[in-house]
Amino acid sequence: MSARQKLGKTSEKEAANVSTPMDVEPSFIEPDIEPLTGKPFAHLIMSKSHVKYYMSIPMKLAKLLASAVVPVELIRGGMSWKMTYEGEDFKNSRRLDAGWKTFVNDNRIEAGDACVLELLESSSELIKFKVQILRCKFPDKLLERISGDTMDSPILIDD
Repeated sequence: MSARQKLGKTSEKEAANVSTPMDVEPSFIEPDIEPLTGKPFAHLIMSKSHVKYYMSIPMKLAKLLASAVVPVELIRGGMSWKMTYEGEDFKNSRRLDAGWKTFVNDNRIEAGDACVLELLESSSELIKFKVQILRCKFPDKLLERISGDTMDSPILIDD
C-alpha cells in the first residue's frame, strides 16, 4: 500500500495521520536541492525500468538494510510516500514495491534523471530515505547556442 502525505510544522507522528487525496493533482513546485547530512547515501540514474516498474536499492545501501520486508518512507520537499522494501532476495535484488511508481508519478521523474537516496533511519520496523532528484533536462538557454550535434561543433559553456 502506498500513501503520500504532506509534512507541516506538526510532529512527524501527527503528520503521518494527514493524507493528501491521491486523485487531486497538486501544484508542482520543484524542491530545492539540499546538502547531504553525512549519513549513508547512493545515487542512481533512472532507467526506463526504474520509471515504469520498480526500483532496486543500490547494494551500497541494501547491505545496510534488513533482509526482510520492511515499511519504507521516502521524504522529499515536505512530503512523504509510504511503500514497502522487499529485502528478501528477489533474484539477487532488493527493491521498493509498486508504491515506487506513485513516487515517480508524483515527482515527474523521467528516464535520465538522477535520484540521490540518503538513508535517514534503518531498522526492522521502518526504513526512511530522503530523496533528491537531479533533472537531466538540458537548459533552454544553452539549447540556443547549439550549432550541431557532432564533436566538431561542441557546446561551449563560459562563465
